[in-house]
Amino acid sequence: MADPLSIFSSILALLQATTNVIRFVSSVSGASESRQKVLYEVSSLGGILVILMNLAKRSQQSPVWSTTIKSLSAPKGPLEQCQSMMKLLASKLTRRKVGEALTWPFRNDEINDILKAIERQKTHFVLALQIDHL
Repeated sequence: MADPLSIFSSILALLQATTNVIRFVSSVSGASESRQKVLYEVSSLGGILVILMNLAKRSQQSPVWSTTIKSLSAPKGPLEQCQSMMKLLASKLTRRKVGEALTWPFRNDEINDILKAIERQKTHFVLALQIDHL
């Protein structure tokens, strides 16, 4: 498992990716309901990540929390999976030909699958935050 500094860096990179996705989603037109769902999920993920980042800074103070935060950064763990979802969202939102209109590139079933995956990872993060308060 990773050390606290690399976990902090992973959370920071994911937070930056969420910021980029929010910016991209805000710049496209069409599919307003889907766009709103993505904005809500990614924005709430960003808020959770800010709290996780702050706790990761002090994770060495609590052995239980340190173990929990390390589990989030395990290979194929919540941080990595969430990062993959942000990359997928960002790549589809930025993959445009010169002069092409910025329209919503997702089908409803596709965006619902992505949103479900993000929600699952958010659940892991929230559970980790709850452990910090035990």
